[in-house]
Parts: sequence; structure tokens; C-alpha cells
Amino acid sequence: MNEFDKSRAHFVLKHFADRLAQLTGRPTLAYRAGSFRWSGATIEAMAEAGLQLSFNASHKSAAMGRGAQPAELDGPYRWSNGIIEIPLTEEQRDESVFASFAFPMKRDGAHNVKALYRKYALQDRSGEKRKFLNLLTHSWSLLEFEEGGKIANYVNDQRTEEYRELVSMIAKDFDILSSDQFVSLPETEREKAIAPGQQQLPV
Repeated sequence: MNEFDKSRAHFVLKHFADRLAQLTGRPTLAYRAGSFRWSGATIEAMAEAGLQLSFNASHKSAAMGRGAQPAELDGPYRWSNGIIEIPLTEEQRDESVFASFAFPMKRDGAHNVKALYRKYALQDRSGEKRKFLNLLTHSWSLLEFEEGGKIANYVNDQRTEEYRELVSMIAKDFDILSSDQFVSLPETEREKAIAPGQQQLPV
């Protein structure tokens, strides 16, 4: 998607957003590009396709040249075309190395979800307690990979229980909102969560 121009990106987004709306009976509100491959043209196309929320930007994607995440922002902000960006929660490990708040953190073995939560939830990049979290999950998050790492299956409930434990910890400190719940907030409440001003779209 990061290599698509605006017209091609719009065609893809509009087609599948409409198809999802037909299948679910609900409007499609948000989009995250696979492997976080996006560009300014993607964000432009999203607005024209009627989408409202982007889950694409991150400091990691900026370091990889796949997009622009303002260095001073860790929570929601608005692009210049009105799309609201919900950036990925990250921990900076080096000048250009960022680790995502994701479940699972590794593909195999048990997970210390308490340590995972404390690591990301207690402080942001400036050392302040976070006011916002965006947890990354994958299509395979509840699966176990076979040897070789190419095929995944649902083996038992271990991952499911770990995920439930993580969500229960998050719920004690944060309000958990879906995309439609966030969009449906009264404007005054929604604006409190969004950084003031607008960010120019990356080229």
C-alpha cells in the first residue's frame, strides 16, 4: 500500500470498506495497513473513502521510512485532512529501535503478561505515566506456530487466557474503547484525547 498512489489506494480502500459494511451492517471506520506499509497517499485516500481513524503511524515506521510519526507525539492526533491517527504504543530501545506494545511479544512459549503490561503502561517516552495505549494484535495472536514458524494452529487455551489476563489489567487503569465507541464520543470528550493542532501528511 505504501507504493500505491492516491487513486489506487482509494480504489482498494473503498472497495473493501464497502464490502465489510455490507457483511457487517455497520460502517467501516478505521484502517491499518498490513505490515504498516502506508504513506501520505494512504491517509488521503482514507478520507476520500469515508474512513475516520488510522492505526498506521508509529515511531518505528518513521525510522523505517514507511511514514512520518511526529517525534513529540505518543497519543492520538489529527492529520491535516481530518483523519484521526491512533499511533502504536512503543518503547524506544535505541536511537532508531522501537518495540511495539503487542500480544504476543514472541511467537512461542509462555508470556509474562504482567511484565509486558508494566513495561509499556507505566511510562511513556518522556517518563510520564501513559494516558493512552494502543495494543497491537495479529491474526495469529492466539495461535501456536509449528516448527519452522510458517504454520500456526490453535493448540490450547494458553494464549487466550494470557490475553484475557492482559486485558483485565489494562481495564483497571484505562477505558477500553472500540473504534465506533471512540468515534461516537461527544465531540468535547473526543477532542480531549487528541493532541491540539494538525500534522501535515507525509510525502
